[in-house]
Amino acid sequence: MKKFGRVYSKKSSDWISNAIDQHQHESFGAIIAQESKRSYILSAKEFDEDDLKDKDRGRKSLTLMDLISEFDIFLRFGDRIAFVDPYFRIDRKKKDDSVRCVFSRCLKTVKKFNPSARCEIHYRNHDKMPSISQIRRNSSNVSCLIPSEMNITIYCWRKCNSIEFHDRYLLTDKGGLVIPGGFRIKDGEKTSASYWSAEEAEKKLKCFDLDGSGHHLVDKPLRIYSNGLTNILSECTDSRT
Repeated sequence: MKKFGRVYSKKSSDWISNAIDQHQHESFGAIIAQESKRSYILSAKEFDEDDLKDKDRGRKSLTLMDLISEFDIFLRFGDRIAFVDPYFRIDRKKKDDSVRCVFSRCLKTVKKFNPSARCEIHYRNHDKMPSISQIRRNSSNVSCLIPSEMNITIYCWRKCNSIEFHDRYLLTDKGGLVIPGGFRIKDGEKTSASYWSAEEAEKKLKCFDLDGSGHHLVDKPLRIYSNGLTNILSECTDSRT
């Protein structure tokens, strides 16, 4: 409950009353109880997991703030959180402001609800993209977005012809979102996003493991800390440590 940021009354031992009260402030997908007395309360006796299995999996049209809101559940519960975009840029100011906004807001959510999560950025080697050493030289443009006592690890990958690296994703071990248009959204514009299950997301995450079974690194990973310090990691260093 803590990760959801819900405020429950200690005066009442009736959890269903607390759940209904919180539903009015910020709705749940559903509440499962012994009896269904309201439309958003499902009976445990009649509940079928398929009722929720495919809920909201279709592609949605989202504004910038909508997109950040859709990320929320994964940011709060994912142990490994990966921002995947072949052209992901947060190392320069004034340009790509919406990308920096999305990234900053996401890290604030992780800091508040899920500070032990591992946060990663994965991008593709391209002549329009900076090298790891260039990002390191401009690391202050990145560290200013990272909440205190947190860090992120950045990976630059070679494109593998047998593995697709085009769409953009927020991937976690708990599921994720596919964002074909990427994290850059101008004011007044919208983008689309679709949900992925934990199985789908983890399969894609394996393409960005360091075991050599997926994409291959161009440079050793770069870790950037909130205090501005940086560290070049050994290729064999597990990104999860």
